[in-house]
Amino acid sequence: MDDKEAKVIIDMLKELQGNMDSFRADMKEMLTVTKADLKEMCKDLRTYIQEIREDLRVNMQTRFDTIENSLDKVEKRVESDESKHNSIGQQFEETEKALQLQARTQRETENAVQRTQDFFKITLMDIKQEILSLKMEQVSHKVLNESVRYLTHKLQEIDMELHAMRKK
Repeated sequence: MDDKEAKVIIDMLKELQGNMDSFRADMKEMLTVTKADLKEMCKDLRTYIQEIREDLRVNMQTRFDTIENSLDKVEKRVESDESKHNSIGQQFEETEKALQLQARTQRETENAVQRTQDFFKITLMDIKQEILSLKMEQVSHKVLNESVRYLTHKLQEIDMELHAMRKK
């Protein structure tokens, strides 16, 4: 209950108290009042009390409605905040899963590149060994030159492929 409503109620109660005091004073002065007059006074007093009760009831109902509306607004804000919180949590989980998938894909790619580099290194060593082997067999100069040219050409191709793989 806010201060205005409390003040209204207090003022009404003071007015009622004043009226009651006035009524008592009137009753003392009028010892000769008839029974019919007393009934009329009681009826007026009852009506006045009922009016005050009705005013209090209306004021309290208004205050209750105001509080209820405020609570409804707060409840809607809480639901909205919960919804936002849940949405943020879901986005966080999705982002975390995407990052894990990206990291796994990157590891797999790095492993594939490493295997390819290893394969080309072995192939290069085999070619070098073959060149040495040809030199050792003392083949004719012409055959040796052709073999060396062919193997050098192949070596350059493999070097370019290896270079391209390293860039990836």
